[in-house]
Amino acid sequence: MREEGSELEMEKGFLKWKPVNLMKKILSLPMKKTKNDIGLRLDISYILVNLIVCSYPVNTYPKLLYRNSLDDLILFLTVYHGKGNFRIFNFRGEKEDSDYKDNDLIGIAAKFESKDFEIQELRSTLINDGKIPISPIDLETRTLVEEETNNVICERIGWLDHFPPPFELLEEIVDGIENYLSVSKNRVAVLHCRMGKADLV
Repeated sequence: MREEGSELEMEKGFLKWKPVNLMKKILSLPMKKTKNDIGLRLDISYILVNLIVCSYPVNTYPKLLYRNSLDDLILFLTVYHGKGNFRIFNFRGEKEDSDYKDNDLIGIAAKFESKDFEIQELRSTLINDGKIPISPIDLETRTLVEEETNNVICERIGWLDHFPPPFELLEEIVDGIENYLSVSKNRVAVLHCRMGKADLV
């Protein structure tokens, strides 16, 4: 009989060596990928503890070979920040058939809902190992927030690529992020535009 810890290690190793992750590594060598304890390769950066920028997440091939996977991004956010504690702010103004849709987000949330026990176990392990810094009081609050806002939300406020946003739109974006984050110290805002994160930093 295997110990629980070894099963977790095996699962982490499997996530790390998926063929898609190997292809992403080859195709995006110049990009800096954020390391994490669950084996996901994501192009994300923390600006603040509650403010993240990332490259545009996708859910179709061939872009999945070199872009952030929308599934992986949501899994990462769910494990590290808790279900319902994040909002994705999509600044892409252009529309394409390959863009992720609201239904895609709902489908991913439903898929992870069916694996909620495993995700919470992984989350608890990372908290207990000190890999997610959180105090017992915060953990109680976080659980309460998760129960109250059990959904993935994406807010679309876009403008054309390579152009600055109109000042009124910029004010609306800053106010929207501030209002979202002010509800709870456990929330995080995830920002992305059309191509990457460099122009957001």
